[in-house]
Amino acid sequence: MYIKAYISNNFRKLKLLGFADWLRFIYIRWKNKKLNSTFLKNNPAFKFPPDFYLYETYVLNYEDYFNDGFLSATEIIKLLSEHNLIFKQMEILDWGCGPGRTIRHVPKLLPDAIIYGTDYNPKYVSWCRSNIPGVRFSLNSIVPPLNFESLFFDLV
Repeated sequence: MYIKAYISNNFRKLKLLGFADWLRFIYIRWKNKKLNSTFLKNNPAFKFPPDFYLYETYVLNYEDYFNDGFLSATEIIKLLSEHNLIFKQMEILDWGCGPGRTIRHVPKLLPDAIIYGTDYNPKYVSWCRSNIPGVRFSLNSIVPPLNFESLFFDLV
């Protein structure tokens, strides 16, 4: 970890950190190309965010993005169910939804709920609005408050 921090700090001082990150993105995309192509071939209807969004927020592996997002959504719902916290017309917020890894699965798992997603990154919010149905997306600032009344949500 110290070596990584040392290298990052030196790249930052030389103003090359952005370039180094871009090179790493290109390498990771190349490394996952075959796996991602296979997943796309087997799931042609699934819409993925642009590769760089996945790289920035999670991993650039389509199968992991899909499966881990679904697993996260089902685990949250399972936990709520075990405590009898699921009810019709529940209003749920995914604060910091990024490019929709988890939230995209919730409308199918909780069809009676009203789902909201918010993020500070306008690129992610725009992509989610255009590609993930059944969720109301909005942009938030990195500091409070959100654009919702206090106690608006049943679950955040």
